[in-house]
Amino acid sequence: MTALSARLRSETRREHVLAEATRLARAFFAGRLDAHAYALGLVRMEPVYEALETSLATSAEPLLRAFDRPELHRLAALRSDLAALGRPSPTTPNAYAARIRLVARDEPIALLGHFYVRYFADLSGGAVVGRVAPRLFRLPRGLEPAYFAFPAIEDRTAYKDELRAYLDAIPRMHHDVVVDEARRAFLLHRELVDALFDELERTSTPPRALVPDRPP
Repeated sequence: MTALSARLRSETRREHVLAEATRLARAFFAGRLDAHAYALGLVRMEPVYEALETSLATSAEPLLRAFDRPELHRLAALRSDLAALGRPSPTTPNAYAARIRLVARDEPIALLGHFYVRYFADLSGGAVVGRVAPRLFRLPRGLEPAYFAFPAIEDRTAYKDELRAYLDAIPRMHHDVVVDEARRAFLLHRELVDALFDELERTSTPPRALVPDRPP
């Protein structure tokens, strides 16, 4: 039988690829975003991490105890970056955070799908993005974004292996629920960043396309 961590990787591959190919991601790597875009993205992600980290910390589900890990938490780091950059106001409700709160109430084990999508992305792709973010977001000189840093984790590869072992220890009866929720989490992420991109295009001065027209 396939381990849960392997199922999460293989059965969300398509959603993962789509999440990496959003208009916002293309604009970022093309150098067409700025510090305001970074701050607005943080504001949109803030309730997502708040919902996830609070839900994991307060859940009565014993299987989740191994996944309440302060060294992974992004909320304080995210707010540190916002304090340095200034806090823009989001303009749309956050369906992503609402879904996490609903899952935490009705089927807490499914939180592991959100855990996988958020923190494995932060530990993996986030390490790459963090190295280029100051330049591509044109952040103020000297500002090293805390959001991408994990100072308490010395070896990210070994740490991810440890997390996979804990995921693989989850009873098989829960695997389908976790995988299905991970796929939903990728969809919610895409919807969030697409809404952010639309907002940036509406509010850019002068109005302009952030990326040229091209196939996705």
